[in-house]
Amino acid sequence: MRIWLALVLTTLFGFTHAAPSQPPASPSLKLTYCQQVRGGITDIEFIDAGQALITEKGGRLYFFSGCDKPATEVTRLSVDVRSELGLLGVAIAPGQEYVYLYYAPKGGTKVITRLSAFEFSRKAGVPVLGKEKVLLEIEQPYNNHDGGSLKFGPDGNLYLGVGDGGSAGDPLDAGQNESLLLGSILRITPAPKTAAGYKIPAGNLTSFNPKAAPEILAMGLRNPWKMSFDSSGNLIVADVGQNLYEEISIIPHSAIGKKPLNLGWRLREAAHCFNPKKDCMKPDLLEPVYEYDRSFGASITGGETVKLNDREFYTFADFASGKIGVLDLAVPDALFLSDASSSKHWTTFGKSNSGELYIADIEGNIYRLSLDL
Repeated sequence: MRIWLALVLTTLFGFTHAAPSQPPASPSLKLTYCQQVRGGITDIEFIDAGQALITEKGGRLYFFSGCDKPATEVTRLSVDVRSELGLLGVAIAPGQEYVYLYYAPKGGTKVITRLSAFEFSRKAGVPVLGKEKVLLEIEQPYNNHDGGSLKFGPDGNLYLGVGDGGSAGDPLDAGQNESLLLGSILRITPAPKTAAGYKIPAGNLTSFNPKAAPEILAMGLRNPWKMSFDSSGNLIVADVGQNLYEEISIIPHSAIGKKPLNLGWRLREAAHCFNPKKDCMKPDLLEPVYEYDRSFGASITGGETVKLNDREFYTFADFASGKIGVLDLAVPDALFLSDASSSKHWTTFGKSNSGELYIADIEGNIYRLSLDL
């Protein structure tokens, strides 16, 4: 699946540009054990260079202050943990007045996922969560494909990846229903002190399609399990596939809020027709920059970027196989790196403010991840 762009000899105004004698160096990967917390880790959000908030599926929110110090429990939410439900994502607002959590609350007659803002402060240096302000509640028809990636973008808005609602094959066709919040990437401007709790930024899908729910930035997602922004502000989305393919898509910074965005599910699984089985293309579908089949894995976990010698790489992993891959963002070419932890069920990555990478698994283990050229 490796794709190398051909280097072509070009002559301009009498000058010949020769191809380099060898391809760019591939990065090597190293994992260093950090520590373990109780429960299955679902997200890592750094507060600063050495401190982070960690969510685990069962509802615990931890405070991490380094590999040499045990993580401490900040709070525990009452969550529904059936199938893929639970406490799924965390983001901290610029200015650190609020922490945002995405979770499935326990109880009630319907299955829902909830996005809430919690007042954030510190006592003796340890985070304390205060009053909760519910921003969004999304009814879930099934117990899987809930998404859960939360990220603040360079524009100051909060991005949330939401799955198609579950079962298999998207029976509701939620991915292509612009009126449903399911199967989409949401973008809002949080305003927890207001009655509504948030505002709608300019350029969401409704600007181009009046039928769209105002919170939707992009549609056509199956189960976006983790998103990140690269150094140029491009949004990188890892979407878990159905039967055959896992995909990575990049929404260019220049396209966010400037054009309608549709990543293709359930018309397509990655770049391949799914439903219908042929003639599935629609105008302006965003093409994935990379896909992999079952020879590499069966459930993608999106990662983070790192810069090495003026090259930017995107790390990702596979929950099912435990393999870790790296994508060169200049030339979308996966560099499959093997390591001794192939039995791990990787669930999320974290990136400190100083650029250090971390990776965690569903057993609660945290590792430092280093790339070198």
